[in-house]
Amino acid sequence: MSVSPRMTIGEAARRTGVSIKALRFYDDLGILDVAGRSEANYRLFTEDVISCVELIRRLQQAGLSLRQLQAIVRGQERGEDPVALLRRAYAEALARTERELATLQARREALRARVAPIFATVTRLLLRAKPLTVAEIAATSGRTESDVTEALDALEPVERDDAGRVLGLGITLVPTPHHFRVDGRELYTWCALDTLMFPSLLGVRAEIESPCRSSGSPVRLTATAEGVSDVEPPSAVLSVVPIEHAPNIRTAFCDHVHFFRSAADAEAWLAEHPGGTVMPVAEGFALGRGFAEEMR
Repeated sequence: MSVSPRMTIGEAARRTGVSIKALRFYDDLGILDVAGRSEANYRLFTEDVISCVELIRRLQQAGLSLRQLQAIVRGQERGEDPVALLRRAYAEALARTERELATLQARREALRARVAPIFATVTRLLLRAKPLTVAEIAATSGRTESDVTEALDALEPVERDDAGRVLGLGITLVPTPHHFRVDGRELYTWCALDTLMFPSLLGVRAEIESPCRSSGSPVRLTATAEGVSDVEPPSAVLSVVPIEHAPNIRTAFCDHVHFFRSAADAEAWLAEHPGGTVMPVAEGFALGRGFAEEMR
């Protein structure tokens, strides 16, 4: 009887295009078959790992979470019908997506009501790369200082200096990993999606540079109101997570939205964020443009 050749976890990671960390996580969840252990107690795999990882990837793209895949495997081990398990998982994924869409719409409406009256004004003024006073914002927006103050106070993540001047609202003067250069001025944004939203909202051309969340290698591109270009590397993606009802959108959403050099580079992040997903930069721009329309 022939025995299938076995490969180390490093070779399995290379063959499947996912990280070693992701393979370990899949094994810990029980959704990946390990052929055994080496004398040094390292995981060993057969060629089956390639098709198994591809199946996991396809099911995730269809909307199933890793925890749902774990539940399906455990249900099969108990003798349950795998087809029924899969149908139930798809139904749960669809219901979850519909809830997330409803939450997103509610969040958009709430955000628009609180922020839209001054959001474009504040972010456009921040393009000057100087702190903003309430008086400047009021004069430019045509609103009273008390209205501006009330709107800013309702936004927990607004960044201000000790004098109360605004330093950041999506676009920021405070350094972050997301570099946003406009007309030679060095600015930053709160997250990867912001770099794609503001060129559309403000009608500017921005040179963007941000590190890959997993490797630290740079992702670079140019964004305008019309779209993105010069994406390097072309395989770059960005992560997004469901928008929760939270007073601080920066910690609930922005802090989880990153660039990755490729979908494979995002595998470990996806394994640790079951509700998250990744998308090509062009799709991220379309999503950002939708947000920009809401804030006009």
